[in-house]
Amino acid sequence: MIFFSCPLSGKMHLPQFSTYLYFLFCPTLIYRENYPRTPRVRWRYVIKNFAKFLMSLFYGSMLFKCCSIPIFSNMNKQSLTFRSFVLIVFSATLFAFYWAILIWYTFFHCWLNAFAEMMRFADRTFYKDWWNATSTSAFLRSWNVVVHDWLYCYIYQDLLWVFKSKAQSVAVLFTFIVSGAFHEYIFMMSFGFFYPLLFIFWFIAISTGQYCLKGPIRAEIILTVNLLGF
Repeated sequence: MIFFSCPLSGKMHLPQFSTYLYFLFCPTLIYRENYPRTPRVRWRYVIKNFAKFLMSLFYGSMLFKCCSIPIFSNMNKQSLTFRSFVLIVFSATLFAFYWAILIWYTFFHCWLNAFAEMMRFADRTFYKDWWNATSTSAFLRSWNVVVHDWLYCYIYQDLLWVFKSKAQSVAVLFTFIVSGAFHEYIFMMSFGFFYPLLFIFWFIAISTGQYCLKGPIRAEIILTVNLLGF
């Protein structure tokens, strides 16, 4: 349940129903009493983003049907050797790249911007320039700003308060585990099976990029391993 503190008395009170209802529909996971608002709704912009969203869904379904399914459907028709496994992985990685970019564009750009415009929600920082990231932390902060802010405010800061500032790496690790478990839960409920390969690849990529690699090669390793997980 969501409470807020009155600045004068310091007591905790329930929020107004209209404020809470707005929070449920606006594209953010962090509750505030007041959000930055735009003066009006640009309905042409809303329709444009919803049209992009529907076209992206159509393109994604065609991509999955024509490119992804044939790759894996042929696995049962031939013996699985190391050579065939490598060919399948690298063939699927190309379309996984398209899928990752398409999912990101469809949801974070089209869907969230359309809802933000309808709700007159002025804060449109749903993502940053993750393609220019040169470190693990910069990539994770830029790819999904909405979830990152929620993890930082409600998970990381609380863990940092519990473990104190000396155990910052422990707080980061627990935050990553919570995020990974949440994403795997979504995949499990969506596809009907539990296969935490993406979580394992992400753990390897972050560990490698954080402690073993330096410079711009970090972002390349993270993106490549992420696509292998897809």
